[in-house]
Amino acid sequence: MRGSELKYTLFLIKRNPLIMVGFMIVGTMVLLGVLAPFIATHDPEDMVFSDRLKPPSWKHLLGTDDNGMDIFSRILYGIRLDLAIALAVVAMVSLFGTLLGVVSGYYGGVIDEVIMRIADVFLSFPYLLLAMAIAAALGPGVFNSIVAISVTWWPVYARLARGATLAVKEMSYIEASRALGGGDLHIMLRHILPNIVAPILVQATLDMGNVILEAAALSFIGLGAQPPQAELGLMVSLGRGYMRDYPWVSLFPGLTILIMVLGFNLLGDGLRDLLDPKVRRKLL
Repeated sequence: MRGSELKYTLFLIKRNPLIMVGFMIVGTMVLLGVLAPFIATHDPEDMVFSDRLKPPSWKHLLGTDDNGMDIFSRILYGIRLDLAIALAVVAMVSLFGTLLGVVSGYYGGVIDEVIMRIADVFLSFPYLLLAMAIAAALGPGVFNSIVAISVTWWPVYARLARGATLAVKEMSYIEASRALGGGDLHIMLRHILPNIVAPILVQATLDMGNVILEAAALSFIGLGAQPPQAELGLMVSLGRGYMRDYPWVSLFPGLTILIMVLGFNLLGDGLRDLLDPKVRRKLL
């Protein structure tokens, strides 16, 4: 990136403090997840029944649950697991969906019709309901929940990539590349993909928060992570019966989910402003 472009990007970041807040929240959560084995004060799956439902204290910073497990340590490992789930899902669906969308938009015709009609079938169902059905068929578990969410999410990227490809493939430099003997694969990989990365990256950042929320929802209803795994949605579910007398059991994991989703949403909105040339010009 040229020096002037970098200075302008830093200027935009300073003008929009929400971008910095998003970066700080996401960076903090990633750091907590990576350093969970070193920060955790207890084994996240260690059940000490004599410490059941203890309130926050110096021994247990955020209290304990109904099995005597330390909530602070479990939240750290829950952040680690939920970030891993979100990263796995977003990486798979963005790659698969983007490639399908580029092929669909570039070739058009029958190929476009087949891919888009399949995508429409998946988009006709609410994401969570379809993921629940798939997860129920596959059985509970973290891996199955990743598969279930991935199956429902790829059409978003396929449609986004297709729309961007339709616009880019009409550009003059695409015609020039074709005139110079560039093949279809060369044009798609060398010229089209690099020019549609920005909207895909923004969508992927926003979807990190959405996938965390959906993974937590599947665990909440018993179709995702299973006890005694440390997963935020599962922790909220296991503590919902104690909300009146022991609110910390569900409150702290729930707040963690809220903060993580908020952080990725702010970061995604900020990236949209930074990467969209039209928005950048308006902010001058």
